Amino acid sequence: MKLLYLRTDFYGAATDGGSFTMQKGIVGGLLDCGVEVEIVTSCPAPDHGTVPVHTIGYNRLMMNLPEVFSIAHNSRVVRRIGAVLERFRPNVIYQRHSSHNITGAMIRRRYGVPYILQFDGSEVWMKTHWSKTYLPRMLERAERVALGCADLVTVVSEPMRRMAIEAGADPRKVVVIPNGVAIERFSPDISTGDVRARYGWEDAVVVGFVGTFDRWHGADVLAEALALAVAREPSVRGLYVGDGAMLGAVTDIVESHGIADRVVFVGRVPHDKVPSYLSACDILAVPTVTNPDGTEFFGSPTKLFEYLAMGKAVVATPLGQVAEIVRDGENGVWCEPGDPRSLADRIVELARSPELRKRLGEAARRDAIEHHSWSARARALIEAWENIRRSTSYR
Repeated sequence: MKLLYLRTDFYGAATDGGSFTMQKGIVGGLLDCGVEVEIVTSCPAPDHGTVPVHTIGYNRLMMNLPEVFSIAHNSRVVRRIGAVLERFRPNVIYQRHSSHNITGAMIRRRYGVPYILQFDGSEVWMKTHWSKTYLPRMLERAERVALGCADLVTVVSEPMRRMAIEAGADPRKVVVIPNGVAIERFSPDISTGDVRARYGWEDAVVVGFVGTFDRWHGADVLAEALALAVAREPSVRGLYVGDGAMLGAVTDIVESHGIADRVVFVGRVPHDKVPSYLSACDILAVPTVTNPDGTEFFGSPTKLFEYLAMGKAVVATPLGQVAEIVRDGENGVWCEPGDPRSLADRIVELARSPELRKRLGEAARRDAIEHHSWSARARALIEAWENIRRSTSYR
């Protein structure tokens, strides 16, 4: 099987974060399963080893017209991708969905190559609630075309499956494939390096968080909870890895509560360095909060699977898929969404019980190995595509 991974959103120089982790993970999983993979991207790609990467850059003359920029890029990609298709001859294209992106549909029509749409969320919903759009009808129409023309649509959670169907996908062609983890890279055997010694935390109980500090991540809730937990259990420390829109609000909370000497912000680090920071932690937090408009949380946090694979005690809010992955008292513990006191209670409980942390961490690691590897996700993707292929005339 030959698969062409297509990502044409504009992401500048960034090569880390959840979407890149997913990209590297699923490509690696497909390679493990014997699939030939090549990549077409519109910006410099993360390191994929020996996988061929072809870059089709944006027209820089349109940089100040963000949505027109994306719309025009569809045709640019379709024109330039022909040479790659002619040489590589993929069986299928796996396209990451993005704003105003109908490249998969256009390629399918022009070159006859079927495509799978990796639908990580509705751009219409995200632009409406977290950003803005100047061309709402065109954005909605593009999303409907991308979903409606796809031969298969992959989503990371059941709530996102319903979102995809509402946005125009054929229910028979939508399959849930959650995010996953590289279980060899994220492992209890990873050395902490000098992280704990660097901060004088040899005897501390460290609570860790990795993320891009977006609104739904709950990094601010964790900051409030750390202040409450430290007051009850002085051994508690906080370690934040990442950067993003909410960082300033989080640091303000830490400073206002007088715990700046107990919490460290290391900023954004290369993804291959993340395991050593997670290894330095005793407790790992997924304090996700509800969507501001009251809709169901539709994410599949990459960090959750990485936490599990590290064999650490996980505390999480049971929203959406998280409630399916983390089972309270079995492979982690739950806290109430958006409630710092509830989160602090669970942190203190775990901080005071090394035995509980050990039991939960061991169960978490087992789950990661048995169910959540990127190879398992790739197998699920291949199986879903084979089912679609068998029900049609594809060869």
